[in-house]
Amino acid sequence: SIELSATTLSLTEGGSAGTFDVTLETPPAAGATATFSVTSGDSGAASVSPTTLTFDDSNYDTAQTVTVTPQDDSDGLDEDIDITISESSGYDADDMTVDVSVSDDDRSIIASRPSIVLDEGGSTDSFTVALETAPASGTSVSISVTSGDTGAVTVSPSTLTFDDSNYDTAKPVTLTPIEDDDANNESPTITLAVDGGGYIASNETVSVSVVDDESKSIRVSLLEIDLTEGGSDDSFTVKLSSDPVSSTDVSIVSADPDAVTVSPRTLTFTSANYETAQTVTVSPEDDDDPLAESVAITLSSTNSAYDADDVTVNISVAEDDAPPYGTIVLDGPDTLNLVEGGNAALFNVKIGGFVPKDWNVTVSVTNNDPGAILVSPTTLIFTPTNYEDSQTVRVVAQEDDDSIHESIPIVISATDGMSALKVGKQILVQDDDIPNETIILDSTDPLEIAAGGVGHFTVRLSGQPSENVTLALSASDDAITLDPTRLTFTPSDWIEAKRVKVSAGPLAGSGNEIYAITLSADGGIDTDDVQKTVRAIYTPPPDAKTIVVTLLPTDGERLRIDEDSSGRFTVGLEYHDEPPPTENVVVRLLHSNPDISLSPELLTFTPAPLANPSTAWAVWNETITVQVDARSDVDTQNDSDTISLTSDGFIERKLHIDIKDTTGNDWPMKAWALALPPPTVQDDATLRVHCKQDTPCYVYLDCGAQRDDSTYQGAIPDPIPARGSRVFTAQDIARHTGGLSWEGQGRLGCALRSPNAISAQVWTRSGDGVLVNNSAMIRSYPEGERHRADIESISSPDSPDKANIRIHCIAPVGDCTDTRLDCYDDYGTMYGVELGRIRRQIVHHLQSEELAMRILHRWNDLGLSCEVRSDNPFTVQVLSRTGGGGALVNNSASGN
Repeated sequence: SIELSATTLSLTEGGSAGTFDVTLETPPAAGATATFSVTSGDSGAASVSPTTLTFDDSNYDTAQTVTVTPQDDSDGLDEDIDITISESSGYDADDMTVDVSVSDDDRSIIASRPSIVLDEGGSTDSFTVALETAPASGTSVSISVTSGDTGAVTVSPSTLTFDDSNYDTAKPVTLTPIEDDDANNESPTITLAVDGGGYIASNETVSVSVVDDESKSIRVSLLEIDLTEGGSDDSFTVKLSSDPVSSTDVSIVSADPDAVTVSPRTLTFTSANYETAQTVTVSPEDDDDPLAESVAITLSSTNSAYDADDVTVNISVAEDDAPPYGTIVLDGPDTLNLVEGGNAALFNVKIGGFVPKDWNVTVSVTNNDPGAILVSPTTLIFTPTNYEDSQTVRVVAQEDDDSIHESIPIVISATDGMSALKVGKQILVQDDDIPNETIILDSTDPLEIAAGGVGHFTVRLSGQPSENVTLALSASDDAITLDPTRLTFTPSDWIEAKRVKVSAGPLAGSGNEIYAITLSADGGIDTDDVQKTVRAIYTPPPDAKTIVVTLLPTDGERLRIDEDSSGRFTVGLEYHDEPPPTENVVVRLLHSNPDISLSPELLTFTPAPLANPSTAWAVWNETITVQVDARSDVDTQNDSDTISLTSDGFIERKLHIDIKDTTGNDWPMKAWALALPPPTVQDDATLRVHCKQDTPCYVYLDCGAQRDDSTYQGAIPDPIPARGSRVFTAQDIARHTGGLSWEGQGRLGCALRSPNAISAQVWTRSGDGVLVNNSAMIRSYPEGERHRADIESISSPDSPDKANIRIHCIAPVGDCTDTRLDCYDDYGTMYGVELGRIRRQIVHHLQSEELAMRILHRWNDLGLSCEVRSDNPFTVQVLSRTGGGGALVNNSASGN
């Protein structure tokens, strides 16, 4: 018989192999060999090695080992396999079997997401479930889905069913976060477990985090309370924002029980009463000092599980004892003189008139222009031990970008511990910057002089320099000479126009040249160079040969075209007393601007008519038409070019081309600038453009003269700074609109085109010094639930032009409450002030000096614009009494 060491084996799918030994009970016949086969009943589940065993009479009782290896498969089933050992030859024995059990390793529940975050009371979320391996054919497997905390999150459905046809098809499970009253985050676990069907698999879990939407906070009914020392009590209420779950105490502590006491000192909140307001009483205590107190009441949770932030209620206790009357004494002169960026000035402060007993006296030092001067310290404390000592205040003049000398008051006042009259120092700051003035010419038009002749123009400065200014004058060509070549202006004669003599050489203008005189300033002011154009009129001699250029249409002597458009002119020959040509004459056209193209560029004139005429050829006594095309470029500046026409034996001819930039001419009209006088008249006009948004503003000037149809157009090259302003003189406007003056055409009216939010005002200071505004008054307009009006160009409190802002409440019912000014200087920096309530039909007056003190900023010139807002309709005017004899003018509204 066959003998086995084991008749059963337990293996795991894909795991380690098992073995058993085989021997024979009796030997085979002498000299015979016995052969046995080893067969697996399911080689896909378990394989055997070797598959054949051989014994003879010498080794029949020597054990031979059979190895059984479990195989990996894709199902999720356990298998039972019989390993059979049977005699093949040479021995007579019954078959023997080994029972092998293979446990499957493939069964598991698969969840698509291991963790999910939900917001309490918020949107649902989901994950999917499938089985890794198929269940037995014809059986169904149920998977239960369970929430570890249904008060935090629920699941749907609670059961999933799979069979061998859909085991790997994902089925969704929806999670719904539940709203509760506490402020705690929850972390429930979703468990997936086999619930019947004979399918063995470990449980699978999905972790869920539910973020609570309630905050843990202590809520009080008041954050600030005003009391009077020794006066009546007041109170506030306290509750919690969310369920504390467990009992929570809130402690209430006064930072100064001698000034304010609280009752009770502890409040208790539970799940039952956390939303019920509990009252805390605050009581002011009487003391002997004359000082007002400010006391903080702090409320804190004592339960670490309810970790709410502390809350502070500020109690202001007004003093019921009148402070003693004293004096503030300053040493030194009433006025301190400083140089911008220079050394500091010092002065001393003392108090007198009484002896403080057991309290301190606080003296405040108020600086009305922190941008101009720096004052330290700003608070002085006098105690019962040092009240007789002087305390030193240091003042430094700060650097700024303007060139204006400034006068700033410093106010010293008693703010606590005593009553005293305010005293002060006046600080005069000498600016060390060069004034930003300009060079003014008598006219922006070209100066025309006959060749060999003389002409004149005059020059002055726009404002007073800080020191002598030297103007250097230079001509672009030796054909023009100047006398003098240097002009000097002093701080006393800067306004006087100085005369310049211009002499043209005998051949000046023979080629129709345009000459430029450049004026450069050195010292005293900081300004760009200015150019004066000179045109010399040349009359050729009788025997000259000249090239004749005629514009089409014949309008002026400069060809003026817009970007993306064309212009034309004709070219001909003139021989005067010379005989006509006997051979071809070639005229070459040369220019330098790459945005200009000419057609044709080479002209040929023949002695006799051509059999086949061409646009570039003509008989000598006819003309050839040349077309000039101007392409657009990326900038907003006007451009120019000069065409030189040359031919052997002929006097060179030049044609000047002005190219008007059209960027912006289709922008919407956003503001008006009216009644601008020409640059040459006595009235000195300025246009102030204000950018009313948080990004820079671009502006195109679309202007027309008063007396004819002349137009003056062009873009301002640089944008207006965000929330800032820029000032343009009449000369600037002429330069930006093509360089031509509108002298003799009346005053200029300009539409300001822009894709942005802008406003504009025109100011004209007449020859006798009266300042006039060419704009109209305004009325507030709705802006959401509020009303708004904009005022521009408010004169400086340091200017001789005194401004008065008049705000008239025209509310149909009620008052104009919550009235506010948001003001911007020319650099776009904002300064705000709350005016509060203006009663219905009452006019609130605000002088520029008061405005400067309230916004803590002093501006220069007309460099402040304000947005006025209130909750009801109003009107606003700015009336200025000017320095020219006290004339009263209205500068209320911008031309927008």
